[in-house]
Amino acid sequence: MLAIGLLVLALAPFGFLRGLAEQQLSARFGAPVSIAGIERLDHFTLHPRIRVLGVRVAQPAWAGTGDLARIDEAIIRAPLLSALRGALRPDSIDLRGVTLNLVRDEKGKANWEGSHKDDKSSSAPPRIAHLTVTNGRLTLKDAKRHMEVTRAGFAADPMRGLWVDGTGLHRGRPMTLSFRGAAIDNRDPNRLYPFRLAIKSPLLDFAADGQMDHPLDLDHFAAAIVSRGDNLKTLDDVIEAGLFGTQPFTLKARVRHDDKDWNIRSLAGTIGRSDMTGAAMVRKRDGRTLLDGHLDAGRLDFDDLSSNKGKARAAAKRRQIGPRVIPDTRIDLRKLHKLDGTLRVSARELLLNHPSLFKGFRGTLRLDHRRLTLDPLVIQLSRGTISGRMVVDHRGEGDPKLTLDLRQKGTRFADLSGDPAAIDGPVELRIALTGHGREIRSALANASGRVGLAMTGGTMQRKLAIFASGDVLKSIGQLAGGGDAAQVPVHCVIADFAARNGGMKPRALLLDTPVGRADGKGDISLANESLALLLSGRSKHPDPVQLAAKIQVGGTFSKPSVAIVNDKGKIPGKKGLFDKIGSLFGALRTKDDEGRAAPAPAANCPALARDALR
Repeated sequence: MLAIGLLVLALAPFGFLRGLAEQQLSARFGAPVSIAGIERLDHFTLHPRIRVLGVRVAQPAWAGTGDLARIDEAIIRAPLLSALRGALRPDSIDLRGVTLNLVRDEKGKANWEGSHKDDKSSSAPPRIAHLTVTNGRLTLKDAKRHMEVTRAGFAADPMRGLWVDGTGLHRGRPMTLSFRGAAIDNRDPNRLYPFRLAIKSPLLDFAADGQMDHPLDLDHFAAAIVSRGDNLKTLDDVIEAGLFGTQPFTLKARVRHDDKDWNIRSLAGTIGRSDMTGAAMVRKRDGRTLLDGHLDAGRLDFDDLSSNKGKARAAAKRRQIGPRVIPDTRIDLRKLHKLDGTLRVSARELLLNHPSLFKGFRGTLRLDHRRLTLDPLVIQLSRGTISGRMVVDHRGEGDPKLTLDLRQKGTRFADLSGDPAAIDGPVELRIALTGHGREIRSALANASGRVGLAMTGGTMQRKLAIFASGDVLKSIGQLAGGGDAAQVPVHCVIADFAARNGGMKPRALLLDTPVGRADGKGDISLANESLALLLSGRSKHPDPVQLAAKIQVGGTFSKPSVAIVNDKGKIPGKKGLFDKIGSLFGALRTKDDEGRAAPAPAANCPALARDALR
């Protein structure tokens, strides 16, 4: 019975299959398909040649009017047994008079994919040993890629191989497209198939030289890619990797593509002033994208990761609100709901447009269902480091939740204040904050938690220490110009803040020296990065008359200021000696006022530092 069945297949004509083929193709493309005729060109073989005439595939209704495809004549040779299993895989194809009008909308719906977009059987590699195409024409409207091929011709023959040449528009700018492949004529279908793809426009120059595992096997190939353009978004129009707007770039990469997986074996290039190298493995599993790779920058300018429009918006914002220390980096993960994975990142040198403590960073990013963890995170400062972890949780509705757990060590107080002559010493910092927002800056603007700073040991200007202690006679002597450069040791500087809804108030704020002790109060705003702190002092060796002047710490994170103010909050005059002395008369107190007769007690610096940094 098996032999009889095979004999029937070997001898059977195929004209009766026309109606069935039209029906199945119509269901596949979601549009009417008509075939003028089907005939068999040879007999008594299970590997027949079949002529198909007058094929017309109408355009699906959503894609417009006209035809998706027309083929005047197609002669194919295919094994019948594989066709009976539902997979028509020809090894020889001759096409004449082919017209293709391809359409894809902005959401990625394509007329050529039909209803079998996710059909895994379609990913089986072709085994084509012979291909000719004459009089081929192509148009493409790809809204997702912002590309339009208005006119293209293609052909394949034993002399020139396979070629496609076309013109069109890329984001409204003139574009050319070309593809070159080796001739497919009595070619071993298991041999590597070389190809070259080039796309050029004023916005993008893209070239890929590679080899497919089999002729026309778009699912299995390796390629070397060279690309340059004015913005990574224009490159994303080709590779569709979710890239964002940047400054002009030049990139080289070696990639391997297998089914739904991409292995970026090496990546190197520049974006603006920044340079980077990296590698990554990108896999598609169960509708999700899994990433594992590394990206390292020798020099990194964060402004390079914004387009000109983005930089203009950021500049306008800086003009409006002034320079800021807290970065405005977006942490909105809504568009990454299908991406998981691990990416190790680093930057050896940060290129900034203003003086900054921050010099570089390294860390490991892990993303799991819209929960991003940066742990470990190490930020290199001009002296010392900030280390810890950052978590962005966007699994719920609304804005993402940002959690910072950071410690800073190895820094000097002068690195923060910018004035080593005023006060300096080793300082440590502890940050534990949680807030909600789409950017780091907006999340910290409403954050709650705690921030602690401790400096134990160091020195400060004797003038400032005396003013902070409140000794009148010595203070007037300092105003007269004596001993400005003299230094005294510092026992400790403690700043232990509780944060609530973006505002910070001190639980402990003090300066302790052998001269005296100053305790402070005030506010710090994370929303506008402003400082408004006052420290009033008591002497450890009180004079008969004391000064109720205060040390004022003001300004902003990016430009802090330290000044001496009188009891009315005014800075002493600077024109002459008598102006300076007179401005402080209103702040005089006798030693009996406010308990000033008793020497100021020494602070328990070790205990206070532990509390601030815990």
